[in-house]
Amino acid sequence: PGQKIVGAGRKGKQLWVELECRPWMSVHLGMTGSFAAVDPKGNIHTAHYVNSKVDASSWPPKFWKFHLEMDDGCRVAFIAVRRFERVKLLHDPPSEPPVSLLGFDPLTSMMPLEGFVGLMRARKGPVKGALLDQSFCAGVGNWIADEVLYQAKVHPETQSCALSDLQIAAVHHNLRYVVTTACAAEAESDGFPKDWLFHYRWTGKKASKTADGKTISFTT
Repeated sequence: PGQKIVGAGRKGKQLWVELECRPWMSVHLGMTGSFAAVDPKGNIHTAHYVNSKVDASSWPPKFWKFHLEMDDGCRVAFIAVRRFERVKLLHDPPSEPPVSLLGFDPLTSMMPLEGFVGLMRARKGPVKGALLDQSFCAGVGNWIADEVLYQAKVHPETQSCALSDLQIAAVHHNLRYVVTTACAAEAESDGFPKDWLFHYRWTGKKASKTADGKTISFTT
């Protein structure tokens, strides 16, 4: 209580809040972690996202893990609908696990193509698995991996070590493209390009088609 927030950081799905005194609060967003805020005028702010179930009409919101009250009257809550999220107190989150164990972040520290090629060549297993491995690439979840590979025209079950140079370059390019585009839209899915697979994949694995009429097959 009474602490001042002096900074914040993020890598992958890990966030941390820097306070005047340690320890600092570290948050793992998991699959559905989200924040809601109420400003001094009572306006509610949440991210509009496919399948999001955040309801901040009451305070604190349902499924909250913690909520903060600011001096100016703002209130902020962290919400964990599926309970896969985590909150920890750490002395220095960037240098401690789990943050220190993460791979590169496609938004803030995208790996150069040469290094990306080398790591892909050395990996065993499907390329989608490589993208989902947080020790390789931090922050990529299921829909991002699918979108990256869809845009790159690479089948998700293709072995990483069997990819051609052109395929690896396409995955590298589209990893950066998908992440930066989604973040530029502030994760508001209505702002994502209309031809993205994202808009047609949320069917509970029922038959669906892409924007250009191709059948979607749920294989991974």
